[in-house]
Amino acid sequence: MGVGHQIYIDEEGKRVIEGAFQKITAFHEARAAVSMSNSWGFIDTAGKVVIECLYEQEGCFNEGYAAVRKDGKWFHMYVGEFHDGLAFVTDGLPCIINDKGEFVFDGANSG
Repeated sequence: MGVGHQIYIDEEGKRVIEGAFQKITAFHEARAAVSMSNSWGFIDTAGKVVIECLYEQEGCFNEGYAAVRKDGKWFHMYVGEFHDGLAFVTDGLPCIINDKGEFVFDGANSG
């Protein structure tokens, strides 16, 4: 499937978020799942990718958590609020990401 041009509009029909995604879901807790290159990640309400498209399958956020599948295994991911461009996340082990979705501290590779 090729990449399409997905658009979110507001209540007045004004374009508010645009992106080149294969698929995009509804927002839950200020996050929407997006698919690129047959992998899933998440955007925020500004359309910025906050969790890279690394997952085979996704669930929507509920009480700060989303289920994601990687390498055939399901994980429950938590993403905290961003402060000074950084957010706490868990994907099995605690991690910190920057506002580009890149790992600044990866608990799986620390020590």
